[in-house]
Amino acid sequence: VIYLPLSNNSYSIMAILLPDIPFMSGSQRTYASAAPSSMCSPPARHEGLCFSPNLIVVRCVIISLSKSLSDIRLFNRLQGYSPVKPEQTPFSKAWWSVELPGYRVCNGTYCFFPYEQIPPLDEDLFRGEFQWLTALDSRSRSIVDIHKQVPDDALALKMSELSTSARQLNLKLPTAFVKFMSVAHLRDQIPSCTACYFDLPEKIIEDPFGGTGYVIRFLNDQQDILIWSLYLKPGGDHCVLVSSAAFDELSLADIPREALLESVAFCAESFEAFLYRFWLENTLWFALSGGQPLTDEQKHYVSHYTTD
Repeated sequence: VIYLPLSNNSYSIMAILLPDIPFMSGSQRTYASAAPSSMCSPPARHEGLCFSPNLIVVRCVIISLSKSLSDIRLFNRLQGYSPVKPEQTPFSKAWWSVELPGYRVCNGTYCFFPYEQIPPLDEDLFRGEFQWLTALDSRSRSIVDIHKQVPDDALALKMSELSTSARQLNLKLPTAFVKFMSVAHLRDQIPSCTACYFDLPEKIIEDPFGGTGYVIRFLNDQQDILIWSLYLKPGGDHCVLVSSAAFDELSLADIPREALLESVAFCAESFEAFLYRFWLENTLWFALSGGQPLTDEQKHYVSHYTTD
């Protein structure tokens, strides 16, 4: 995929035309074929960009994208980011998380919060760039280092092996997932007030719930109270599940499907959406518990819990 920035703060994307992508009405479309450089003149030229004679492309599409929500979702679809709504899954929905002192009460390590009652998120943020991640202060960074259970090089090796396994299964891993789990400094910007740590399994688990998806564990509570996993469909659609067990460590054949479904809940429409909420709530916990001033982003989030 090649990005061509436009002057009106939108994007042009040149991409292989995928027939299963529902293009929005009114979008600007330009079709072209690969052409030798000697023939690089309109219409085989766009914004000074020539199609290489070695480019293996049958058809291309150039789309002008505005900043509307539907267009951002199309942009993300082309990037391998396809959010899933809870009603599209067989899972119950829930957000298991921590107390936000002064705003949201929790009398245990984690508490159940109805998915419908948690603050909505700005989906325009989720572009696979993690531009919303801000550098941690030295205290928070030291906490991240203490809680880290898996060395960075070991996690990189696991990610490489999982990518190979995914290709063998013709399974498309979300771009944001691969980037985040491959880049240590991104993971190091996400603190956890309950000592959670990032990890990956040795293998991709075929759908234990009777469907056609796959499960990839990526985040563990230190005491295994909760486990977070990517639930991935062959076409790339994905969401995040929270469970009380690591499915890659169970003998799944011995557990009834109903029991497995009862142990798991849908908690985020995409990997990046989950990470953003997890990051925001944990940084909020540290700020509120330590009496630190809140950022505008944090204030906006907790304002959801204030009442008149």
